Amino acid sequence: MIKNDIKKRIKDAGYSCKFLAQQKLNIHHTELSNICAGRRKPTNEVLRKLSRILRCKMSDLGKKGVKMIQEVDLYKLNEETPENERKYRVGNTFSYDGKKFANMLCYVDARYVQDKLDEVVGPTNWHSEFMEIKGNLFCKITIAFQREDGTYDTTYKMDCGVESNVEKQKGEASDAFKRAAVQFGIGRDLYNLPNYRVEMTEFNGKWYPPKNWKP
Repeated sequence: MIKNDIKKRIKDAGYSCKFLAQQKLNIHHTELSNICAGRRKPTNEVLRKLSRILRCKMSDLGKKGVKMIQEVDLYKLNEETPENERKYRVGNTFSYDGKKFANMLCYVDARYVQDKLDEVVGPTNWHSEFMEIKGNLFCKITIAFQREDGTYDTTYKMDCGVESNVEKQKGEASDAFKRAAVQFGIGRDLYNLPNYRVEMTEFNGKWYPPKNWKP
């Protein structure tokens, strides 16, 4: 059983649950205690860390039967973005021949990225974390996967974001998250789209593209 095996291996390795949880796993010691007692199911990330610390395979910790993406299948994150998930916003604007125009940018929202990771990788096989580096907000996305030889490993990508015009902090975090995901291939195809240019109209001193515009 998972609970007996983990508890025994931790004891045999000379660790206490409290020390291992706080110093090695970055979780509360009660969470590890609940895992050892069988009251809580361990996540893939916790099992992966435990397997490295205890020098055993994840399958030895009760990981049998749990699906994890294969290394060769990570390319699925680079699939074409569905039309119904593509959104558009104004990029730069310029005037020409007495008219105002805008270059429209295509993007996806953070929810689509989360759904794609859940679908391809699995909800418990990825996580994101944010950090500030030299005044810039970075997002790091880590994915757990299985190699061809049956061993488990992780890979990560990270990038920084820029503030949006609305809800600056939230927009910056969302942008960093999406930029990190692009490095895995999610939404990367949008960078190869042609330039879309539209004429804008003025209303109450502000300029707007056509409502609900799509190419």
